[in-house]
Amino acid sequence: MKMGIKMKMSLTMFILISIPIYMLGSLSYEKAKEILIEELNAANLRTIEHMNDYFIHHYMEEIELAIDIFSSDQKLLESLTMERDVLVGMDDWNIIRRLNSDLWHVFIGTSNGRFYIVPEWQPPDRYDPSIRPWYIAAMKEKGKIVWSEPYEELVTHEKVISASKTIEDHNGEVIGVFAINTSLQQLSKAVKGTNLGEGGFVMILDKRGQIIAHPDEDALGKDMTSQMWYSSLDMEKGAFYTIADGKGMFISYMMIPKTEWQLVALMPKETLEKEIEPIRQRTISIGVISGLAAVLVGIFFSHTVVGRIRRIMDYMEAVEKGDLQVQSYCQGNDEIAELNMKFNHMVANLHHVMSEMKKISMVDGLTKVYNHKYMYDRLDQEIKEARRYGKRLSVIMVDIDHFKAVNDKYGHQVGDQVLSKLAAFIRNSLRSIDIVGRYGGEEFMIILPETMLEQSFILADKIRQRVECLQWQEEELKITISGGVTEWKDENALEIVKKADDLLYKAKNNGRNRIEK
Repeated sequence: MKMGIKMKMSLTMFILISIPIYMLGSLSYEKAKEILIEELNAANLRTIEHMNDYFIHHYMEEIELAIDIFSSDQKLLESLTMERDVLVGMDDWNIIRRLNSDLWHVFIGTSNGRFYIVPEWQPPDRYDPSIRPWYIAAMKEKGKIVWSEPYEELVTHEKVISASKTIEDHNGEVIGVFAINTSLQQLSKAVKGTNLGEGGFVMILDKRGQIIAHPDEDALGKDMTSQMWYSSLDMEKGAFYTIADGKGMFISYMMIPKTEWQLVALMPKETLEKEIEPIRQRTISIGVISGLAAVLVGIFFSHTVVGRIRRIMDYMEAVEKGDLQVQSYCQGNDEIAELNMKFNHMVANLHHVMSEMKKISMVDGLTKVYNHKYMYDRLDQEIKEARRYGKRLSVIMVDIDHFKAVNDKYGHQVGDQVLSKLAAFIRNSLRSIDIVGRYGGEEFMIILPETMLEQSFILADKIRQRVECLQWQEEELKITISGGVTEWKDENALEIVKKADDLLYKAKNNGRNRIEK
């Protein structure tokens, strides 16, 4: 069949125009994929950075501060030297346990085999603290706070880690090790609440490459050094693509400097492929359709599509700089609009996750009032405000009387209802500028800015009287509280909490259902 010049010219123009359009479409698809991968890695890295800032760093800092304070107590050193059965200041160890309900034990092991612990438990026969991992870790770096490798706790057989520090006498000789331990399950709770999409998760590795936090608690203690990707964790932070257990994975990581632990976020390749598959399909369709309308598609692509991709790239740059509230709107019903919509969805999810993490770090899950971490930070802020402007500041510590008996008699579900109702009642009894939080167990703390001691005492006693009159579902149930009230006198946060706590226990010792000032 003879082909005419017109058909030849049409075919030539079709080829000359269609091929560049197809190539441009393919390049655009690959560029969109590259941008999405880069932003995905950056978003995952920001997620674990925020987890470190909001939870892990703050969590470790509190424990290390407590170890520094207690291990340097001269009265404690004298008690250890004299080998007393009960050390001076052991009652104060419970303060840090109230401030952080995730902690298990506070303890000291001495060089001559003596052992002191809060809460008390009976060590096994021939228990030698000097061969325990926390003691060995501290002895390797004397005078420094160190974090042990994971080990099995002897009584509960739970996997734990400890922060510890040597205690030295006036001659520089080590006479013992002060330590605080916490369960690996507590660290796992933090990573379990992090959402990286379907199949994605976050874990924490210690410096030996063992898992110390994982959404699946069965994975705790697993050695990851044999994984091909482990050797790539060679910088302070980074991101890369690798094969793990036969699957393609996007990995983002960062090192926690104090402990050389690694925060690692893993996201399956399938997650990205599900997001970008519609774009690939539509890109192929555009290539086919472009052959039928080559010139029109070429003009449209040059003047419209490239501009829309540029707008999406500008949007991605804004997100990369940390603006998670920005949204991009790209008109149309094609792959570019869908890419825009998917990216909007990813950014919204990231913003939601970060907001939830911040909220979780502030609020007690049961009572819905502030938790002890937030209260401690807020008290420190209020002290700075009072010192700067010469304002008054008072603190109230209250505790439910005989709460253990309530749990034993009515069950923990009723106990939880009592805590929630009491927290709501206290919150509704305060001014808008006052702050209430749960400091652990059945103990609550109230911060009263611009308030003198006498006014605070009147308020605390009024709350006590009203609590005594509260009605409960269990008719025979009666709840009372005891409390301690103190006014700030240029102390730091830990000191004023201890003052209020001492007054609280004075109220307990004086018969309960009373307020001391």
